[in-house]
Amino acid sequence: METEPEPESEPAPDSLQPTTTEQDKELDSDKKDKEEARSESPSRSRSPARASGSAPAGGADSNAAVDAEVADMLGPESPGWELDTQLAAKPRLDPYHCDLHLKVGWPDLLHARPVADEGFAFCWAGCRATHGLVVSAEQRPLRVWYEAKVTKKVEDLRLPSSEPDRCAIRFGWMADGIGTDFQLGEAPDSYGYESTGKRCANGVFEKYGQPFNIGDVVACYADFPTGTDSVYLSFAVNGRYQGAAFAIKQPSDSMPDMPSATALFPCIVAKNLAFSVQFGSSSTNGEEAYWFAAPPTIIDATEQATVEDKPQTEEADNNKATNESTEAEETTSKVERLDPRPSDYELPSEDWLSLEQAMQTKSDSVVRAAPPPPDKASCEVIFMVGLPGSGKTHWVRQHLASHPDKRYTILASYSVLDKMSVAGQSRRDLTHPQRWQLFPQRATACVATLCQLAALRRRNYIIDLTNVVPAGQAQRIRPFAGFRRAAVVIVPSAKDSAERLALPRVKEVGKEVAESDLLEMKAKFAIPDAELFDELIFPDLPEAEAREAVAQYNKEGSVKTGGGSSGGGGGSSSSSRRPGGSRFDSGRDDNS
Repeated sequence: METEPEPESEPAPDSLQPTTTEQDKELDSDKKDKEEARSESPSRSRSPARASGSAPAGGADSNAAVDAEVADMLGPESPGWELDTQLAAKPRLDPYHCDLHLKVGWPDLLHARPVADEGFAFCWAGCRATHGLVVSAEQRPLRVWYEAKVTKKVEDLRLPSSEPDRCAIRFGWMADGIGTDFQLGEAPDSYGYESTGKRCANGVFEKYGQPFNIGDVVACYADFPTGTDSVYLSFAVNGRYQGAAFAIKQPSDSMPDMPSATALFPCIVAKNLAFSVQFGSSSTNGEEAYWFAAPPTIIDATEQATVEDKPQTEEADNNKATNESTEAEETTSKVERLDPRPSDYELPSEDWLSLEQAMQTKSDSVVRAAPPPPDKASCEVIFMVGLPGSGKTHWVRQHLASHPDKRYTILASYSVLDKMSVAGQSRRDLTHPQRWQLFPQRATACVATLCQLAALRRRNYIIDLTNVVPAGQAQRIRPFAGFRRAAVVIVPSAKDSAERLALPRVKEVGKEVAESDLLEMKAKFAIPDAELFDELIFPDLPEAEAREAVAQYNKEGSVKTGGGSSGGGGGSSSSSRRPGGSRFDSGRDDNS
């Protein structure tokens, strides 16, 4: 495959935290970027296009309510792609088991690129394959591999020069785990090899092999030998073996009715880099397709050390400088350590199968990932409603634990901030307080876009935002016409509310809520209009008492802010919505 030439890279800083002068420059630059973005593409940084009136649960096509520029980020989903016999016969990248802001290429599903507009340029975007490995003792030995190639940059050129690892990517393997976290190397039971040359698992990053970059091909090997329950994971770059990276245990069979739950799937997560994969897809002449044959070339220790110490490109050199600047901080901040690399393991020299070959000859060891719901009518959207600190996110976590088979995708600022991690660590922990203030704003803008992208994909969603303003409620739920829509209204008793507000939450959520903002939300709080939803759920106070409490919120907020209330305990109607809404309509996420 041809690769695009790499743009010149900006020099990496000496530290993750810029000096005061650099911070001021960066803050000014961010402000200028936002002004330019608003003038060049007005809809991109805004919340979904506002529409008048209310939409019944079974209203018009949801695509009509999705901003055209946002919809173009992903393009339409190919209807019924998971039922296509040609696609089902071969492993592919899975458009269902991936982040919404990763664009998987139709129709072959063998290449992808992350959305890199504005705040997404700070985010990782991941994807798993459609097929994974579950190998019993009777099915061993089995040796399976796949390849992935870094093809080009897709970064936002306005990304600050101080951003660590502006462009990075990880290849590896991940257990399904019935989750929707595709953060390879950070999510549980996931094992990766990063372009910085590090191996990673459970959010811990350690030196491993040579850095790689645009145009490089990484081969990922999974060896299931006999006489042990271990799985050995290794990698190669451009046909050169980097050594064994991990010795792991096959995930336990905790959910026998869902075989894919314990399967080991190829997984890739990227930040501002596009990629392609080879799972062994047959070429036009019927031969097995690959960039570099398996097994890779074994290089001696001296040559390996030379390769590891020499970055291949200017971008890799910049990444290395950033990595070295954070090495001491990682050493002190990370208590955990990865298990030592298996020093006595030798890569077998024969009997390697591509994932596609394993499907054809060892079908009992290969499982298909769970397919998406068949249609939008089979999907559901849970719409959280409640004041900051009322207990929304606590309810969400309990619901996720009780319904793992639903594979909910969470649309919330905290989930976006999790994808802005740096070497497995929270962005907040590594960012100067003044600069950190920009990241919750970026995450909020990303959530507004994700809420629109979500309506284009058949999945189950939980929108974990405050969602208290009538105009914002209608605006955010309208694109999900055709989905089953439930509003969960969290209105606790006065006693429960005081206890919940006393719990620590600011660090996790990422920003504090000013008293004036809270009062404005109380003044505008409204129980959602029943016409917008198939069901209204009141987990705390019963509906009648919740409506009384909301009416009291309206009164309290209106008196203390000196204005009239646009909310209402009795639910919103078209006449009660103010044109223009409020700043809380834009995707604000002040949760817990």
